[in-house]
Amino acid sequence: MFRLGPVRVRLDKRATRALRLPGMGKAVEALAEDISSEARALANSEARDKGNYANGFKVITDKDGDRAVAAVYNDDEQALRIEFGTRTRDGKAILRRAGERVADAKRPLHKGGSL
Repeated sequence: MFRLGPVRVRLDKRATRALRLPGMGKAVEALAEDISSEARALANSEARDKGNYANGFKVITDKDGDRAVAAVYNDDEQALRIEFGTRTRDGKAILRRAGERVADAKRPLHKGGSL
């Protein structure tokens, strides 16, 4: 397990094997597109300097060996300032929160209706 900011990722052998399955590339890309759409919606409602930021979210897909991978990023020149903040303004963490929202929406509920 490694930690990147407040997001924890635990690698699971079954999950990494699943990334090699046929059709997984499209599933990974669809998940990245969902995150991008959610980030765009959050940016439109929350970013102070919307400008090109809300429209700057991009998805790239690739292979890491035989595993499907995808990334969401924003290429607007104000992206770092909006995401992480400045000395005088807190960051919005829009991309991180978009990923969390999509993950929460796709996470199956356990018995009793809670996680």
